[in-house]
Formats: sequence, C-alpha cells, structure tokens
Amino acid sequence: MEIRTEIEIEAPPAAVWRVLADLRHYPDWNPFIVNASGTLENDARLELTTVEPESNRERSFRARILKCEPDHELRFLYHSLMKGVLDHEHFLLLSPSSSGGTRLVHGQNETGLFLKLALAGVTRRTRGLAYMNMALKRRVESGSKR
Repeated sequence: MEIRTEIEIEAPPAAVWRVLADLRHYPDWNPFIVNASGTLENDARLELTTVEPESNRERSFRARILKCEPDHELRFLYHSLMKGVLDHEHFLLLSPSSSGGTRLVHGQNETGLFLKLALAGVTRRTRGLAYMNMALKRRVESGSKR
C-alpha cells in the first residue's frame, strides 16, 4: 500500500534539501518527525521520533537509509515489531518544477503480514506527511538558515 502526498515549494531543490538534511533542527519546525539523528548516506542508520496527528502518539524507531541522493531523493526503511510483519519505506523525492521551485513527493510504502492493521492509521499518517510538507514549505520559503 502506498501513501503519497505532494507539494510545490517556491525554492530550488538544493534549498529544500538543506532543510531536510539538517536533522538536528527538525524539532524547530517539523510537526511529524520531531526528532532525527544520524548521517544521511546510503546504508546509514537514523534514529527518528514521530508524533501522530490527532492522537499525539509518539513513536521512536531506527531506520536504515536505502537511498540518499542530495537534492533529489531520501528513502529509508523501518519495521514495526520485526522485519516482514509491517515494513515502512518512507520516501522524499525532490524535482525541479516548471516555475523554478521544487515539487516534493513525500510518502510511504507499507508492506508485510499485518498490513491490514496499518490501514486504520492511514488517514493519520497521511495527515502527518501533509503537515510535515506544509511546515517544510514554510521553513524553506521563509529563508530560514536552519
């Protein structure tokens, strides 16, 4: 199952990437991934904490970076319980838009034996992605250095 959101940001992909890559400052602007640490490189590990909209349920987990291509793509994988039970591949794809800005495609592919359990939270997770997109847009377009 794929959850997919999109937003247009009035800044080039490099400016969007600078904010996304600055994991240390996620608590300053990101309402969905409220803490992040690690190194953005292929096969590296990330420590992440998310807050689910409406329920405010906090969840911390470790993820493995599947693909990190600065200014273009970040893709990481994490598991609920254990591998194969419920797997989440989170992706952020940046591409130049015709207006000179950035088109951000942000989503999650979910697979596993207990996929039906994940269906109940799809709306909340989709909102979380969308809230993060809007906060990223505000952060980048405001010209914040962090």
